[in-house]
Amino acid sequence: MSRTEYESRLPTASDEPQTAGSPWVSRFRGFHFSKQVSVAVGLIRGGVWRLRGRSDGWPVVHPTVRVACRNGRIRVGHFTNLGRRVLLQVTGAPGGPPARLEIGAASRIWEYTRVIVHTSVSIGDNCAISWNCNILDGDLHRMTYDGDVWENDRAPIVIEDHVWIGCNVTVLKGVTIGSGAVIAAGSVVARDIPPRTLAAGVPAKPIKHVESWT
Repeated sequence: MSRTEYESRLPTASDEPQTAGSPWVSRFRGFHFSKQVSVAVGLIRGGVWRLRGRSDGWPVVHPTVRVACRNGRIRVGHFTNLGRRVLLQVTGAPGGPPARLEIGAASRIWEYTRVIVHTSVSIGDNCAISWNCNILDGDLHRMTYDGDVWENDRAPIVIEDHVWIGCNVTVLKGVTIGSGAVIAAGSVVARDIPPRTLAAGVPAKPIKHVESWT
């Protein structure tokens, strides 16, 4: 399926000049999506955002959505809705492969949810991610105790099609949530969840089979 794509890249001579101290975290402001266009939508430190729309549909992006991207790429499916104060932070390691965030078509990410990507996060079609959720594919910090060092491990996250994630849920690195699954509010997903399963708890565990949800 065709998607709208954003990527960070180094600026070229044809771009608008960047002002000193321009913010790394930028907001989408006052732009629309249309067929076969390529327009700059905001400046970030060390790169320029570009948008390419190539289909009949478009995402709906609230003006307060914030994006931080460095050595990263974001693809958003058409008719997907990004709610108020959603944060998409996609930062690949310097000199390494770009981090990738893919959000399928007709999905909804509600207010104040944060998606932090260092390797890869994939969100399928027709997903509903409620408000104030956290999706993180890394540990963010290095930790030492009893002489052992725990590195900032990172592993891809896959959220398959038609998944419903309740409010205040945290999804941790290396997890796959199967198609049609439902994650109860307040859960911490630290291991794979099978398709069409209701999961709940800290850590989240399968509770019962789900035939469908709407």
